[in-house]
Parts: sequence; C-alpha cells; structure tokens
Amino acid sequence: MTGTRIEADPAGATAVPGVWVAGNIADLRAQVMTSAASGPAAGAAINLDLILEDAPPAPARGQRARRPRLSG
Repeated sequence: MTGTRIEADPAGATAVPGVWVAGNIADLRAQVMTSAASGPAAGAAINLDLILEDAPPAPARGQRARRPRLSG
C-alpha cells in the first residue's frame, strides 16, 4: 500500500480540533463504497460538533432551563 494515512476516530475526527478526514486518507485499505460512505458519516459528526459548540450548557441539577425571550 502506498499513500498517507491520517489518524482519526471512526467518525473522522483527528487529534487537531476542527480537522476531520474521510475516505482513503483515513483508511488506505478502504474500497470505493467504504470511502464514499465515510463522507456523510464525517459530515454528520461535524454537524453535531457545531451544534454542541453553539448549544448553551445544560442547567445544573435542580435548576430549570431558561427559555429564550422571543422578540416580536
């Protein structure tokens, strides 16, 4: 096998925050279907990461969550 492989978890996250990989760069042995399927999986993991980054922290135990005020 030739090529460069970048270490990543099964979702494609690397050790560098915000850097994701998919396809043969994550698994040199992967065939076309496996490589193609890793793209949407990495995309879903990136989406979740962005949502969690924007989401407010959960309230502490025993506290109620604040509802955002609606402008209007």
